[in-house]
Amino acid sequence: MFWDKDLGRYATIDDVKNFCEIAENVYGSDEELRLQCYGRFRKLAYTGTNDKNNRPLYEGHVVKIAYKIAGQKITFIGVIGFEKSEFVIVDTENVSTSLSAYDSCDLKLIGSIFTKPELMEVKKR
Repeated sequence: MFWDKDLGRYATIDDVKNFCEIAENVYGSDEELRLQCYGRFRKLAYTGTNDKNNRPLYEGHVVKIAYKIAGQKITFIGVIGFEKSEFVIVDTENVSTSLSAYDSCDLKLIGSIFTKPELMEVKKR
């Protein structure tokens, strides 16, 4: 998945091909593409995880997390990012936790940081 910074929308591979060269990566994988387009497009990596409705989760997606621990229901909203070689969820307090700490049934896709930035208004400490 690609985000087109200039047009402010998700772009398809065909859209990207109109603006820049797409080449296979150095290892020859058909799935991993390298963009050469001077920062116009941002490739959003698939996390390998789907939400509870089986929708694929990518970097920049905003998710609602709801789970129970010791009989208490915990709910918060976070954006998926990539830090220190792993996918993380960053909450509105700017605290990150590993995406792998949550089961897919705990995650619900509610938007994207690109199309609905108001979902992730960061609270000042």
